[in-house]
Amino acid sequence: MLKPSELTPHTAIHLMRLLQEAGLPPGAGNLILSADPEAGAPVGDHPDVDLVSFPGGLQTGRHLMAAAVGTVKKVALELGGKNPNMVFADADFETAVDMALTAVFLHSGQVCSARAWLLVEDSLHDRFVDEVVRRARAIRLGGPFDERVQTGPLISAGASSEGRGVCGQGAGGGPLCCVAAARVLRGPATTGASTIRRPCWTSAPQGCRWSGRSPSGWC
Repeated sequence: MLKPSELTPHTAIHLMRLLQEAGLPPGAGNLILSADPEAGAPVGDHPDVDLVSFPGGLQTGRHLMAAAVGTVKKVALELGGKNPNMVFADADFETAVDMALTAVFLHSGQVCSARAWLLVEDSLHDRFVDEVVRRARAIRLGGPFDERVQTGPLISAGASSEGRGVCGQGAGGGPLCCVAAARVLRGPATTGASTIRRPCWTSAPQGCRWSGRSPSGWC
C-alpha cells in the first residue's frame, strides 16, 4: 500500500501501472491518493497492516507511531533529520566534492535522505568549503523542462517560502553565509514555487531551528 504526497502523485501512479504490466496480482498493490490529512490515518491502526514506513516529519511520525500501538505493528520513521557527509584529509578531493554536492542538491534537495551536513577534517576544511561554495554558485537553475538546468524549483510555494525563511534565520543566527539566497524563477510551470540559489553555511550553531531539520536543498 502506497500513499504519496498529494504534491507528487504522478511517480506513484506510474509505478503502479508498471507493477500491473509486470503481472502483479490485482489487489496486491494499492494506491491511496488524497490531499486529506486523514486519508492515511487508517494505515496506522488497521490490523491487516503489518508495517508502516514513513519518510517525513516528526509530527506526522508521532501520530503514526501512536496509531500503531494498538496492533503492535512495526514502524519505520525518517523524522526529517539531518544526515552528515564525513570527509577526511586522505579522501579523493574531487570525488568528495562531487558526492557532497550531489548528496544535498539532487532533485533540488528534496530527498528525505539528503546529506545536508558536511563534517570536514580541519586540515582540509577551508579548501573543501571554498570549492563546495564555488561549485554551488555555478549550479544552473531554472524550470523543470529546460534540459540545460541542473537544479529546478522547489515543489510548492510553501516549500520555497519555508526555504527563504530558513535563509533569513540562518543569516541572522551567526553562521557565515557563503552563498547568498536569491529567488530566480517564479511562474505557472513551477506551481507557484521558486528556484532558489542554495546557501552554504559554515559553523552553524547548534540549537537554531534549521540545524536539526531538513528543509529542501540546503547545505
